[in-house]
Amino acid sequence: MKKRIVIKLSGQLFSMDNTKLLKEYATFFTKKSKSIQPVLVAGGGKIARHFISHARSSGADESTLDELGIEISRLNAKLLIYAFKGKAYPHPPTTLTEVKHAVDSGLIVVTGGYILVKVLMELLHLLQKK
Repeated sequence: MKKRIVIKLSGQLFSMDNTKLLKEYATFFTKKSKSIQPVLVAGGGKIARHFISHARSSGADESTLDELGIEISRLNAKLLIYAFKGKAYPHPPTTLTEVKHAVDSGLIVVTGGYILVKVLMELLHLLQKK
């Protein structure tokens, strides 16, 4: 079994100016996936902050703002999944059960949402003990 590594990617990576860089990251992690299993967590970046700001000014509560940011980070995760061209789990996991299933697939896993980082770290720690 390959070792797993969890890496949080800044939302800046997903800006319109970084299309080439996103592809370079996909190439890098594809090469690394021969010896380790990357589990990548995409950030929301400026786009998330923009939407959160608009929602806040419309009266959305903090919980709703968190959910909005997480959804945008999941869209960013999908952009990276597409760049992997079949080498990544096909969609961002959204529950612990999905995370476990995605990790068990052996593919590169890309998810979104900062809240998941701690959960992923704990889950992967438990899986490494097996």
